[in-house]
Amino acid sequence: MLAAQLQIKTAEKEEQANQNSIEEQEEIDAQEVVSKESQTIESQEVEQKETIEEEFTQEEETEEEIAEAEDSTELEETVEEDELQEEAEEEVVAAEEYEEEEEQFETDEDLEEEQEEENTSAKEVVKPEPKREEKPKMKAETKKTTAVKAKETEKKSAAKATAKSAPVKETKPAEKKVKEVAQANTEKKAVAEAPVKKKGRFEYRKTDKGNYVYKLYAANHKVIATNGGTYSSLSALKSGINSVIKNAKIAPIEDQTLINIEEQKCPKWIIFQDARGEFRFRLLAANGEVVCTPNDGYLSKEACKTGMRSIANTAAHADIVKAED
Repeated sequence: MLAAQLQIKTAEKEEQANQNSIEEQEEIDAQEVVSKESQTIESQEVEQKETIEEEFTQEEETEEEIAEAEDSTELEETVEEDELQEEAEEEVVAAEEYEEEEEQFETDEDLEEEQEEENTSAKEVVKPEPKREEKPKMKAETKKTTAVKAKETEKKSAAKATAKSAPVKETKPAEKKVKEVAQANTEKKAVAEAPVKKKGRFEYRKTDKGNYVYKLYAANHKVIATNGGTYSSLSALKSGINSVIKNAKIAPIEDQTLINIEEQKCPKWIIFQDARGEFRFRLLAANGEVVCTPNDGYLSKEACKTGMRSIANTAAHADIVKAED
């Protein structure tokens, strides 16, 4: 009898030990599950943050490229203006040199004429007596020649004055026109060579039921938002998209995760938590209709707000295109 009691107690102890071992194992398994879920949540949050940081990094790089292109264009314009200025100065110098050469040439001509007159006078003095009767005629011709030369000298002087003033009047408009043409060509070249900034896009399609829906793609081709529902017509869809473009940046935020909710007027953003505890948002148009929702939930409220800012920035410059079949 005593032996039977000992066996029963021994069996009870073994059963208790087994029960304790099972409970310990279950507790360890539960801790592992919790740990894995926590790691999964942290991993998802890190991926979302990396995606958002990547989008902002791309936007900053694009802005830097545009700034560099503008600086390069300004430098090229400055160099071209300097070259045009140098060419204009060279033209002025060439005109002055030409005038000096003309003046020297005219001076040489005057000296030659004076020398010829002196030689003519000397010859008249040396001529024999029988030819003295012709002197009055030669004197008259000399006076006439002198008068003609005086008139020619006056004409040359007037021509000089015109030549001196003409380059200034003609060069300035020509120089200005050359600068304008060069600047226009530079601007066209800058526009053609400037890097094209990457844009997001609203991509819409018609469903099998005849309704219209859209997705908003970021510059990196990732879907960041969708329409709040379906639209019965293409014009209604485009009206919803225009509401997103117009209101995304200026609409106030109504945070419904707070205890004391401060209600805002439409158009407005609404932040809330779904059944899984993830943060989501909706953009309501002026008529209260939902025009924009996120593609996925967010693990934190700050990440949710960052997603809202990303949608506002992308929508402002996004194209509206039809999805390819």
